[in-house]
Amino acid sequence: MTHCTQSDAAQTIAATLADFAQEKTMVLLSGGSSAQVGVESLRRLAAEARANCTVLLADERYVPYDTADSNAKLLKDLGVMNCANQFIETVQPSALDRRATAELFEQNLQSAMDSNNHIVAVLGVGPDNHTAGILPNTEAATSQAALVVDYQTELFERISIAPAFFENIDYAYVYAAGHDKLLAVAAIEEQHDAISHPSQLIKNAKQYNILFNEENI
Repeated sequence: MTHCTQSDAAQTIAATLADFAQEKTMVLLSGGSSAQVGVESLRRLAAEARANCTVLLADERYVPYDTADSNAKLLKDLGVMNCANQFIETVQPSALDRRATAELFEQNLQSAMDSNNHIVAVLGVGPDNHTAGILPNTEAATSQAALVVDYQTELFERISIAPAFFENIDYAYVYAAGHDKLLAVAAIEEQHDAISHPSQLIKNAKQYNILFNEENI
């Protein structure tokens, strides 16, 4: 675990993206506090590097397009459209149901994997040990899907990268801030079942780093 400020976290991630500047890179971003760090890391890149970055969502709530609960809206409000060559949203303005939307996202995700040389993910972790929209002890946590899962939770319907997808990630960053995340961040480095602690999936990436901001403690 690396203790850092939000600015330091963005710079650390930007340095990794800069290492891939000459090649096409798929950047997976999530919602919550990690969204701002992810967008800021892209903003710090040279224009040439940003031109090689395609951004997709690691997870999204299946909510009306471009509304307050949408991770895509959060990222757009933070300026992601100005920081990457392409931003591929999970939920499009259409009449597709959740399953069809998830299937379209899976197609877009596969296409991005085929056309990019690297995958970098900037994710968060919740106090309940969820990450990338995969909540503990849910069908998403137990899914055998290769790329994408979609399911119903108490609050939202969700679409997310599948547990098996984490093995495709070249570099996963977890950014978390605040006292309520401290135990969850520490638990990533411990040994837990990935069904009860989906944050364990982060360790399946080829490389990962946990960036913890103590400013809110």
